[in-house]
Amino acid sequence: MTIQNPHVRPSRRGFLKGLGAAGAGLLAGSAGTGSATADLAVRPLGPGGYNRSGAGAPSSPGDFGRIFPNLPAFADVNDTVRAALLEVGMAGGIMDAGDQLSAGPKALIVDPTVDGNPTVGDSYGSNPDNPTMSAGSTFVGQFIDHDITFDQTSRLGVSQNPLISPNTRTPLLDLDSVFGGGPGIRPDLYVQQPDGSVGPKLKIGSGGVHEDVPRTPNGDGTYTALLGDPRNDENVIVAGMHCAHILFYNRVLDELSEHDLGRLPLARAHRADRANNYVAFLLARQVTLWHYQWLLVNEHLPQLAGQNVVNDVLAHGNRFYRPPAGDAFMPIEFGGACYRFGHSMVRPSYRANFTSGTRDSTSPTADPFFALVFDKNEPDFSDPVSYDRDDLLGGYPAPRRYIGWQTFFDLGDGNVKNNKKIDPLISSVLFTLPVPAIAPHTQTSPTVLPQRTLLRQLT
Repeated sequence: MTIQNPHVRPSRRGFLKGLGAAGAGLLAGSAGTGSATADLAVRPLGPGGYNRSGAGAPSSPGDFGRIFPNLPAFADVNDTVRAALLEVGMAGGIMDAGDQLSAGPKALIVDPTVDGNPTVGDSYGSNPDNPTMSAGSTFVGQFIDHDITFDQTSRLGVSQNPLISPNTRTPLLDLDSVFGGGPGIRPDLYVQQPDGSVGPKLKIGSGGVHEDVPRTPNGDGTYTALLGDPRNDENVIVAGMHCAHILFYNRVLDELSEHDLGRLPLARAHRADRANNYVAFLLARQVTLWHYQWLLVNEHLPQLAGQNVVNDVLAHGNRFYRPPAGDAFMPIEFGGACYRFGHSMVRPSYRANFTSGTRDSTSPTADPFFALVFDKNEPDFSDPVSYDRDDLLGGYPAPRRYIGWQTFFDLGDGNVKNNKKIDPLISSVLFTLPVPAIAPHTQTSPTVLPQRTLLRQLT
């Protein structure tokens, strides 16, 4: 979406609504084209590369597997190795960026003496910004992670065979974290019709003024988020990302009659019976997935890997990971290790929005809402639904707890902020994770994120 006047601040509502309008243009441009990878030349397998009979293949695509089954283990699984990993990843250790959290969330963004960027005395900086990536890239990556991988059984630092470890997300970019498999599988995610049927629209909630993930009351003043993946309520930003995809899909549904879907295989198969709720769901989901996947290949991946690498893979195919068609699985080398580089991209604090810092989200003169990602001084749990935390931990709906996307993506108004460089340094807020941000089956393990990541190398 292009902002015509850089001096006019785009509204957050306009941005979210504009996603659908921009999507219509992309769809028109892609109608009738074949798969971008349908006729690619395939590379020969590299050393240790995956093949169908290899030891790294799980018996089911629903389990984790290995790309390089013959690589030796990182280290023996014993208490000495565990202690060494815990020392490397400890708070105040070599991975801790040492952010001056006491300066406050706003200063960590705008004050050059504490923002972690290079200074006269430190040419690299303690936690430097990445000048080529916006703050939103971090949470696009987290949202993708929640779409393709979820290990709910492995214990940290305890050896387990990934080939028999279930991945409770499909290893595909299919937004099962949003759609939950469809209204027939997760009817609680969809709007109920007067006749008692559900769908095709997804439910959307409200934090009081702006959109929020849908929630159901627990009866004790707290709420449980209704999500295809519960981790999409871990923080306010990824929850906002989830909401954006719901709003996009629902808008596609509203405008199905205006789209030329005649060439969609689904439309041909069902004779474009858009009045049928399930057919409408399939069509709108397909349109949503195409835009989601297009943005990842053309915007997100080039930021991370570089355009030359992306072009090379698109032109020549995969070098190592080559499962048979229809049998894609999640490699543990990626899901449990490589993809966790995103932790280094997290800022200690963010400007969540421009209008609710004083908890009055209806006032045009309200201050911006600056907040730490997680604040160790905030309690982990609170009973009253009206409790309004000062950090960005998810699960606490309140009027000011929403995302103004100008900070996270470049909308042409000069308000975008960068994320942090991909390096061994981790923002200090991630060394004291609140319990709700940790998977239930590992909440007794360390609450220091780098320690948790390092222990996974033994899992």
